[in-house]
Amino acid sequence: MEKIFIAPSSFKKTIITEYLKSNIFSSVHVYSKEDLIDFLYPWFKSKSINLLMKEFNFSYSKAKNILYYLRFFDTSKAIEMPLMNKIYNFLVNNEMVLYDEFAKQLVAKKTIDVYGYYSDDKFLQFLLKKLQITPNFIKNSGILENNKCYIYDTIEEECHHLFINILKCYNSGVSLNDIYIYGYSNEYKFYFDYYSKLYNLPINNFPKFNFYSLNFVKAFLKQYEKTNKLDFCLAETEKLIKNNYELFIQFKDLVLSNFDSTLSNAQQVDIFKEIFKSKNSFDVFDNAITIINECVYVKNKYIFCIGFNQNSYPKIKFDTDVIFDSDKRILNLPTSEEENLINKLSLLDFLKSENTFYFSFANKSYTNNYYLSFIALNNNFEIIKNRQELFDYNKVSSLNFAMKSEDIFYKYGKKDNYLTSFRKYLRYAYNSYDNQFKKFSIFNDKSKLRYSYSSLNSFAKCPFSYYLQYVLKIGENETTFSLQLGNFVHEIFLIGLKNDNYNFEEIFNTCLYNNKYQFIPKELFIINGLKSRMNQVFNFNISHKNKIKNAKFYLEKSFSFDLTENSIFEGRIDKLIVTNNSFYSIVDYKTGNISLDINMFKYGLDLQLISYGMLINYDQNFSYLSLAGLYYQTVFNKVNDDNEKHYKLNGLSLYNPIYLTDFAYDDYVLNKKSNMISEGEFDQHINTCLNQYLCMDKKIRNNDFLIAPLYKGKSFDSCIYCKFKDICFVKNNQRLEIGKNVEEEEDYNDESF
Repeated sequence: MEKIFIAPSSFKKTIITEYLKSNIFSSVHVYSKEDLIDFLYPWFKSKSINLLMKEFNFSYSKAKNILYYLRFFDTSKAIEMPLMNKIYNFLVNNEMVLYDEFAKQLVAKKTIDVYGYYSDDKFLQFLLKKLQITPNFIKNSGILENNKCYIYDTIEEECHHLFINILKCYNSGVSLNDIYIYGYSNEYKFYFDYYSKLYNLPINNFPKFNFYSLNFVKAFLKQYEKTNKLDFCLAETEKLIKNNYELFIQFKDLVLSNFDSTLSNAQQVDIFKEIFKSKNSFDVFDNAITIINECVYVKNKYIFCIGFNQNSYPKIKFDTDVIFDSDKRILNLPTSEEENLINKLSLLDFLKSENTFYFSFANKSYTNNYYLSFIALNNNFEIIKNRQELFDYNKVSSLNFAMKSEDIFYKYGKKDNYLTSFRKYLRYAYNSYDNQFKKFSIFNDKSKLRYSYSSLNSFAKCPFSYYLQYVLKIGENETTFSLQLGNFVHEIFLIGLKNDNYNFEEIFNTCLYNNKYQFIPKELFIINGLKSRMNQVFNFNISHKNKIKNAKFYLEKSFSFDLTENSIFEGRIDKLIVTNNSFYSIVDYKTGNISLDINMFKYGLDLQLISYGMLINYDQNFSYLSLAGLYYQTVFNKVNDDNEKHYKLNGLSLYNPIYLTDFAYDDYVLNKKSNMISEGEFDQHINTCLNQYLCMDKKIRNNDFLIAPLYKGKSFDSCIYCKFKDICFVKNNQRLEIGKNVEEEEDYNDESF
């Protein structure tokens, strides 16, 4: 026996499942209002949107909405709606209009049960009449009485209590599949993500991310807008997310399926933006809470209605569509006012269904103040503002909140309302935990490992910092303005030294225009303020290149060598200068603070220039060369004027009069206080560097990632700029002070640093 229903799309799955379980019906079909529209009205090929964008210069969004309303257009209304008539005829002439004369026979002239729709819905009644359907409207029999609505001060507090109540349901035997959250919006995303992970409560229909919010997507849009070269932009995007090939494939398919070469650059960008905004990524779990954003047909479930305020319950639609209510009346479509009435009736009926409902809302978000929904006011909901203290709910969550309160009190001296109660009832010991890394097997002697100066310098400063950044890869894709500024400066100098015909202004504007990172106005202001300094160093480097004798320049060149059988050390050298095919010098640009203290070498610190010299010594194509100098070049110094003397090269030079005459052609190349060392001293530094790195490699393979940051009085402290200091909770007895050797300090005192 066949059974047919008319109900919203969100009802389909559960209605079909329930009625098939009864074994009375061999097949169950559910048709929505949208299906009825498809039975009665034409629709348009997907290419129609692109045609309207080209012909009428519509945005993607406007073209899409126009197509929907165009379905109901009657040519007899041509005089009243001339633009719609013109668009309709254009699509007919281009064979974009499709009809289905037979589909309506599925429901025509039948008596059908209707769920989730109401006899007050004039448009639905109009559709039913055209199809000669006799409807049997079925309403939920429940009543909106004896309901409670919990009011919170903030969304964070609402979310915390929401998950506590979900935990209580779960602990009492309720399946996660029987728990729903209704009314979710982006305001809740951060706290949902936090508390669902804290309490290990998976959520279905919870967006992990929106494609439009991803940095690589924004970079793609920016680059395509400038170049209009799709293949090039996709190739560049693939480089940005090379570690997540599956995500790139999703993105690429999305781009290619929505690309139209006949559109203008601006129109294609508009399509991409709308598609990316509408595309979310979700995790799917077998046993999980479910987010619903529309009324559904379910029974005996636990439904948490969050954000129960006047802005959200019921949803209010305004007369802001691409066509106004006056035009909708001409098309026999429901106006905004009529749709609002139906939305309210639908919501009220849903809230009367055979489910257990929990209602809550927060008075404030970051941007708004909220007030209780009229539905609660008009139906005599009990308003509950005085809630139980947090420690009455769940010990794990209470301890979590207690630690947050203690941290705020410890750091800022602010004592919140809960702190006294937490201390009285939970009996915890604050700041008395063991924060040390517990060793477990990650690497062994056979592990294939690659190191750079940055990674091993991080290990030398604090092994735990290395573990977080290079093993767990926390913040691996993190980008900062200082990092992007450094990349920007490097690119300017690279192009300038490679192309003699370019001038600084041209290169600066080209690099700024093509930069993958999108600088915000505040950052652009800073960059323009530093522009004159970049120009000075740029001119200094060009002048040096033109005047230095018998020199060959290698720019941004990568080197590597086998540190051990299974370990590779690698580095990218900003500028390698070979003179007379006999000597080499290395220059590394620095946009931030620099450090070169020979006394720190024995602790594995400040070895960047030495490690680069080691790379050259172990490279078969360059090992025949003799070291001449290892230098830093400061781009943004602390001196306010732009005199070239502030950009002299600082570092280590082997005393060689012939080389120094060729390389340092006048007084404005090398800083007078750059250290002069002998070849034997350089070899000694290389050995120190190699032994330090071998020792670090052994510790890494032994998984020794202790919290043990180095410091040296006020002159050096590993923790000051560590981005992980807020999660390691280092204790004073774990910090290792570097010993002070007065004689060594006196031997090397480079004031230029």
